[in-house]
Amino acid sequence: MNILNGFNDLNLSSSIQNYFFIPAILASAIFLSGLVAAVGLVIASQTPRRAYSTVGILAAFLLVSAIAGSVFEAADRDTGRLIILLSPFHLARGTTLWLFGADLDTDSQFARADLPGAVYCLAMVSLTLVMLGLLLRRYRGLSA
Repeated sequence: MNILNGFNDLNLSSSIQNYFFIPAILASAIFLSGLVAAVGLVIASQTPRRAYSTVGILAAFLLVSAIAGSVFEAADRDTGRLIILLSPFHLARGTTLWLFGADLDTDSQFARADLPGAVYCLAMVSLTLVMLGLLLRRYRGLSA
């Protein structure tokens, strides 16, 4: 009974006003899930045990992002702009900000990198395709 009362309280007019965000939400989810899955599959396919692959996947995301953020802060502007494109978290955030047309914080790494949003999206898709290529290469080598 309580569930039905909750449906009565829904404010559909505010939901309908934001319908134009649905493509951005779906695209952001597809890009992010594709990248995470591709990186995770490549790492998992190279490790003999599940525990090692779990640690490897976590290390790949956390360490690469931390190192890229640190190098971005320490390096000159041009080097930092390229390094930030290697971090999966920065790629996902930059792509999401671009898809939603959000304004950047003036002090954020994205504003200081001064890259167009499409660059993050292209880098994300490229990294996903490279990872899937490595995965196919790994299993093609096993079948031969």
